[in-house]
Amino acid sequence: MEDVDTFLLSDNELCGPSLEEDLQVNFYYLKPKIKSLLPLMLGHFIRSWPGWQRSSNYFNKQISFENWYAKFKEHLMFKVNYLIKSDFDRASAMLKSNSLIDESVLFKIDNSTQTTSAEKPLAPYCIAIHGSPKTINSLVFSEGVNDNIIIKEYGANPINDRLTARQLINWPHIEVEFNSKELQFWRKNMHEYKRYLMFSSEKIIEALIEEIDIINEELSRRAYTLNIIKEYCRLYITVIKKHQTILLLTEEGIAEIETILEEFLLDIQEINLNSIATNTSVLFNIANCNYARNKCVRTSNQAVCFAESITPRIKLSLFEFNAVMEENKDTSFQLLQEISTTANIPLIRSICPKIQYNCTFCKRYFMTKSDILNHLKQKHCMEQPILCFKCKSQLNVTTLTENRWQHMCTKDDGESGSG
Repeated sequence: MEDVDTFLLSDNELCGPSLEEDLQVNFYYLKPKIKSLLPLMLGHFIRSWPGWQRSSNYFNKQISFENWYAKFKEHLMFKVNYLIKSDFDRASAMLKSNSLIDESVLFKIDNSTQTTSAEKPLAPYCIAIHGSPKTINSLVFSEGVNDNIIIKEYGANPINDRLTARQLINWPHIEVEFNSKELQFWRKNMHEYKRYLMFSSEKIIEALIEEIDIINEELSRRAYTLNIIKEYCRLYITVIKKHQTILLLTEEGIAEIETILEEFLLDIQEINLNSIATNTSVLFNIANCNYARNKCVRTSNQAVCFAESITPRIKLSLFEFNAVMEENKDTSFQLLQEISTTANIPLIRSICPKIQYNCTFCKRYFMTKSDILNHLKQKHCMEQPILCFKCKSQLNVTTLTENRWQHMCTKDDGESGSG
């Protein structure tokens, strides 16, 4: 280590003035061992500067030296100062242990903005843009004068107010709450969006996520098989259809309830456990697929793009299922059997579900399907087409939401039905 320390300190004597004057680093106030890391940091950041990809533009005099150097200096200033402020203790620990510097750990600091390869460093800053969902969803980035980036808004298409119930409950940022006398569950679209700037010639990253959580640690849990819940839902629909007039339900209202329960059952089936427990939330990648889209105005082969990788995810939360089954009968439920034959109007109406729709983006709730559709039409805009990561097919979100985010992928190892 003595030879290494001597080498690093020798570099410090050369780098100190440059870091102090050019990159605004308070070099002489740092601890000695942090100083010894700075040459390695600086060398790493110089090598990883994304601007090297545009060196041909510089040599062809499409970019002036002043502008190119200013961007280069800004990159180094952000990187070095951010690392000093954010990872001081980790850098010190590495040196105290006399271990080799693990750059894969040292330089993995902030994933707020992302490049398109796990091998490339992440930008040490992020861009925060606030506005209505209609504005946020209609942004595009393009190159401006002097290698600057311009944010533009383009005219987006309005949301189709004829979305089916199935499309609606699978739509981004939509949550549906189903509350009946014996069954209470919430189903939330929690699609993961990773947004970052990239060049149009680069590839987009994909990711998969799954989680299982207990909703309330103080409450008990009880597991039910998919077959039991499926039989309950079948009998439930039969009963409400029989008492449709008393429950004041239209044909469209019954179809809406059927669709919500169908998606609920398909969620349990897709989780692939063939059962689910009460007081449990499951977050899963619906259809086990990933999508992407690029938003850019092409001005060159290396146009700047606003890229999104999209992982469709559903959070299914089963709060309660307290149906009492008749003794020695696995698929016979006491309350539903009683209501099926009774003329007691209050008892019949007690099973009518309360359905609430939530827009998780705007944090607003609505008691009817038509109300949330009106909200989407006024405050949101139509989702743009997206690409399958595997087969690169362009797909409309209306088609995907109708099919639980599945499509006939041509690159799916011979299996159809998922992206």
